[in-house]
Amino acid sequence: MPNAVERAKVQYFYSLASPWAYLGAQRLIDLCADKGVVIEAFPIATFKDNGWIPLMEKPANRQAYVALDLKRWVSRLGLPMVTQGRPAGMAGLGDALPMIYAAQLAGVDALALAVALQKAYWEECIDVGLPGPRAAVATAAGFDGAALSAMEDTPEVAAQREAMFDAARAAGVFGSPTYVFNGELFWGQDRLDFLAEAMAAKGEAA
Repeated sequence: MPNAVERAKVQYFYSLASPWAYLGAQRLIDLCADKGVVIEAFPIATFKDNGWIPLMEKPANRQAYVALDLKRWVSRLGLPMVTQGRPAGMAGLGDALPMIYAAQLAGVDALALAVALQKAYWEECIDVGLPGPRAAVATAAGFDGAALSAMEDTPEVAAQREAMFDAARAAGVFGSPTYVFNGELFWGQDRLDFLAEAMAAKGEAA
């Protein structure tokens, strides 16, 4: 019979456009696979409820620090993310959110699709904010890119978006990525160690 940890869930709230979410995505997936914890993913974008301050509205010195810290983490984790000298005029990763909602509604692995789109954007500088490149990346990752693209502008996708944002507001989310486990909130990919400790503690208590 599965133990309590195997039945446990972690709620994963992430902005698709957040480089920090991408830095932690595979590590979260690996951690949960190791602990037998189910990931319940909530794709969102920046919203100001609960005190979330968009990067471009922060003071210039903080924006500069975020860029420096991102460079440090990319180096530490060894991911081939392109954070400087990116092509100008890209539509933006956040524009791909409707496809993720479509994937959720279609019952396919929306988190795997999100990671594939993030990888294409951050590592290969593919503008998945545009419909054509987005569908191509989805298809290459094993999804029906054309079918998901066709769902993006439907009322069902709009309703799914609202449901994801409502859940984030209710959980007190104020940044990306945020993980909620056993009622405890962990903000930032640099808090994954604390999340792992919480999972281990719950397993020991089961």
